Amino acid sequence: MDEETETPAAQMEKYVRIQEKGDVNVRQKPNTESKRLGRAKAGEDYKWLSTAFNGWYEIQLDEDTTGYVPHKVTTLIEK
Repeated sequence: MDEETETPAAQMEKYVRIQEKGDVNVRQKPNTESKRLGRAKAGEDYKWLSTAFNGWYEIQLDEDTTGYVPHKVTTLIEK
């Protein structure tokens, strides 16, 4: 007997969409004084990994890099 499986909504992945008009610095730690690891492009979505105590989002910038962006310039979405 075959069973159909459904993917629950709870298993949807979260992404961070950059809302700025320009690119946003991605930082090593969740603050503006931390080392800059790269730039997240405006209008792009990045996989959300966690939320820091101060509201910054940890994202997957590329295959090898994770870092933080401020929540004030982003929107958290589910796909």
